[in-house]
Amino acid sequence: MLHTTVLLLTLLPPQGNESQGPLVGFPHAISVSAGTLGGTAPLGVSTLYFKIPGVTTAPPLELAPLPKTPDFRRSAMFPAAPAFDIHAMSLGLDWFLADAMGRAVVPSGGWGMISFSVTKGTVGVAGSVIHSEVLGDGAAADLFTWLIPGSAAPASWVGEVQRGQNGEEVGLSGLSPDLDGHDIFPAGYLLSPAIAAMLPARPSFYFCVAKATLDAVPAAWWGGAANKSAATVLRIKWDDVTRTWSTPEVALKWSDFVGMTQDEAIDALAYDELRGSVTFSTTSAARDPLLVGIPIGGGKLKVLTYTDMGGTPVSKRLGLLQTDDIDALCTTDPGMGHTAQIRQHLQARLGHPEPQRLLPQLPGRTSVAAFRGFDSAINQDSFDCWLIGWPRPKQPAQSIGVVGITFPSAPAIPLFPLQSFVRTPQPGQLPGGPLGFRLQVPSAYVLLGIPVQFHWITAEQQNPGVVDVPHPVTIRS
Repeated sequence: MLHTTVLLLTLLPPQGNESQGPLVGFPHAISVSAGTLGGTAPLGVSTLYFKIPGVTTAPPLELAPLPKTPDFRRSAMFPAAPAFDIHAMSLGLDWFLADAMGRAVVPSGGWGMISFSVTKGTVGVAGSVIHSEVLGDGAAADLFTWLIPGSAAPASWVGEVQRGQNGEEVGLSGLSPDLDGHDIFPAGYLLSPAIAAMLPARPSFYFCVAKATLDAVPAAWWGGAANKSAATVLRIKWDDVTRTWSTPEVALKWSDFVGMTQDEAIDALAYDELRGSVTFSTTSAARDPLLVGIPIGGGKLKVLTYTDMGGTPVSKRLGLLQTDDIDALCTTDPGMGHTAQIRQHLQARLGHPEPQRLLPQLPGRTSVAAFRGFDSAINQDSFDCWLIGWPRPKQPAQSIGVVGITFPSAPAIPLFPLQSFVRTPQPGQLPGGPLGFRLQVPSAYVLLGIPVQFHWITAEQQNPGVVDVPHPVTIRS
């Protein structure tokens, strides 16, 4: 039996651009800079918080672990440390999306994604998505995505910057909120045991300390004064037997990055520990806003500007100026990257945007995102699917919509409608305000790996000829 739920119809004041892309509503781990609030409460600068699943303004939370999973609370990660600022972070599970020349590349069948945020001082190129956000309610608390050219995804999304989550949708507030750390993987440990078990039982947490708080942390962390730097990457390791994190130690010295100086600072980090490669950003205006570090032997990393295959810096493709700065970063390829087990985890957790083949002659003004959820109180998996951009602005009084599923591995089974909706525009509603739909996954189907594809169709009730069919998304059971 299929169990479905209509999620919150989120009513938000108009903010300009709508959120789009694979990470709409997606839960992830974040860190923030000083002065950032979650609701009305100040957030700590050395604490990991988790965005609440869905398109919601609920503040991010520091969450207790589920059984047999790592404890990401500050009291567990840094029990003896005074206040310090986490300036960059990564669980080491990022997938390096570049070749030996530092060019963005994705294999056939893959869909490489860079998710990132920017600093308060970032301006963005005039006309870019980032610049538009800066002129609106600010970009520093937003989460953006960019699918690498060549990705197996809708053509209108590939190579285009999308605002995946507005700062308000992350749950951040304050006079000048700033999301300054981001990683999609820690939140995977909060899913059902079968899905969480696909992630390493003993992960490492890599991080950099902000320059202003270098003196706040114990000297022993650096393994010698020569390593003390905001460009040194530290690491703690989780022990699943003792259920404790190790004392911080040096993972990558600032001097391991060829050409780096001790007074520089890394403020965004995506570390692929499997291959020893790094995608990162520094606070230096003399460097490009997005760099890669490629192992060249002897523990050294060659530092290159991250470019596309034509040699254009990826930062320019993102709409950044030379003086702009990325301060949160994660890189992944759920299609063809990572180890087989982590790839399986991602495919069961994050919806893959697919080309629209159901009625390809119709426009796709709306967009869809889907991800896996888990209610630990009732031990229930779910697929949460969000439709963005419906109803259209200034359309007739009512519009209708239908959500359904198909099974790509069984093409003979037709589209199975799950639920229909009628929506009426309301004052203050974001044009096409996000509509969430939840499909509960029967326990017998968890981990079978069956691909489930979500489809939406919308129409104006008073003008049935105006029909919209966005791209579908596929997620595995």
